[in-house]
Amino acid sequence: MRARGVGSGGPVRRGCRTNIGAGRSTLRVLACLQPGGRPWSFKVSETPLEAPPTVYVVTPTYRRPTQAPDLLRVSQSLMLSTNVFWVVVEDATRRSELVGAPF
Repeated sequence: MRARGVGSGGPVRRGCRTNIGAGRSTLRVLACLQPGGRPWSFKVSETPLEAPPTVYVVTPTYRRPTQAPDLLRVSQSLMLSTNVFWVVVEDATRRSELVGAPF
């Protein structure tokens, strides 16, 4: 299966995959070779990429001894992403000092 590359590049090959491990795990190979050992050619578009869409993450929580470490772990993971809006919802009649915001 062949498709045009990004921009005005030459033909690239889609679906070059090789299995890693057991199950359905696949690894997409970035450099595929044509018959004869020549690499497929392609050009990278020089136009800037659009900003990724905002991802809204809603995390329900409740009071428990491991609440602070759990929320800290999630917050550290979300800080690695861009354009993330995190909403923490606590299942309680009163807000706790840990989750509550000053408003």
